Amino acid sequence: MQSTKRLLLRGSTIFRIRNLHRRIDWAEVMRELAVIYGHKIQAIKDAGRAVHLTFEVDGKNATIIPRPLASPENLRKRMAFPPDFSPRQFTATWRGESGTVRCRLIIGLTPRHSGETSGVYLYGNGRMFARALRTRPLGYGESGNAVLRDHPQCWRIHAYAFLEADDGSDIPWQAPLKDGLSENHIITTRLREMFKEAVSPYSRFAKFAKASELVPFTTEWEGLRSDQKAEVLFGRSTHAMALFEDLPEGIRDFEPPTVIETVCVDGVAGEEAIKKLDSHAKNLRQIIKKRDTGGPILEVDVLRALSPSAFLDEKKSPKAAKRASVVALPRKVRVSVEVDETRLKQLRQLFGASTDGEAVRAAIAAALTKITTQVVAESATRSAAKPATRPVARHPVAKAAARSRRAVANAIDIEL
Repeated sequence: MQSTKRLLLRGSTIFRIRNLHRRIDWAEVMRELAVIYGHKIQAIKDAGRAVHLTFEVDGKNATIIPRPLASPENLRKRMAFPPDFSPRQFTATWRGESGTVRCRLIIGLTPRHSGETSGVYLYGNGRMFARALRTRPLGYGESGNAVLRDHPQCWRIHAYAFLEADDGSDIPWQAPLKDGLSENHIITTRLREMFKEAVSPYSRFAKFAKASELVPFTTEWEGLRSDQKAEVLFGRSTHAMALFEDLPEGIRDFEPPTVIETVCVDGVAGEEAIKKLDSHAKNLRQIIKKRDTGGPILEVDVLRALSPSAFLDEKKSPKAAKRASVVALPRKVRVSVEVDETRLKQLRQLFGASTDGEAVRAAIAAALTKITTQVVAESATRSAAKPATRPVARHPVAKAAARSRRAVANAIDIEL
């Protein structure tokens, strides 16, 4: 880097680098400085003071544009904001060896996995000194049961820890370059304990959440067409658009908030808030598992559990109710059976069926109807004959299950 002689303004510093022995990618150097000092530069500007870093290379000037990764604007662009699992700021104050250390820990989820950017970013007095850490000193484990581990299931988690201290020795960076985490530092232990506690609900949710639970709560969602949104939520089902149109406006046209919530973990209220989130994540897991089994039709249940406030004023019109009744049909499974030809002719004559398939279906329906009638009759007889308080050893339906299987088989002479 070269610079011509000029009048040095008060508060300015000039670094001159000459006689380089290898080629330097100055653009990459400037990008790194923009990230490392992004929050520091932004904090100075927010305080009403002017600051800029300008490179003069081969007679050309370029000013660094700061990149504060965890600024509200950047979080809004990069993170997902599902209610209860939106990015949050957790705060705590600790006693270091030389003075007080204040910690701000921002945790959130990206809508998609990223093995390159996921992890913890550490800042000391505004300066980044470690990035995308997924290591044991910060609570990451290796076993499958670990709350955190370096695995695609946890690659949505992004955390930004801002440590402020009057004495630089209370920042857990590696001296003298202030680059990397000092694993044995007392503040590293405090940060690990705080991070593991605060990230637990996010980790639980991230392990089973899919894009359909996250993309609808991002800025990306605003740029999608209605048919694209319907496909994200309900797949390529023929009913996807109808289901999407029935969703509340708060889901269809979601916009991420501009302010993130702050939780102080030093007190009882903070602990209770984290426990409540953890319990909510466990309940969501059960609902999403049912959705995975039942298909996209159950995605509405997931959205309702994720954002109950959006469904408070939910009212289904007759048209919507009709669509729902059409959409919520039971899934059908195709099966094949072998029936004796003579028996098949008898079934066609008996039920007046025009095809073999109609004859078989009619025989099965008749057998099941007969069993259902018997079950109802037996239930009524048992209820009248026995006191209500006396337990029944085996429910009539349970006994009828085996009989229905045999009755269907006998009706059409097949093996089930």
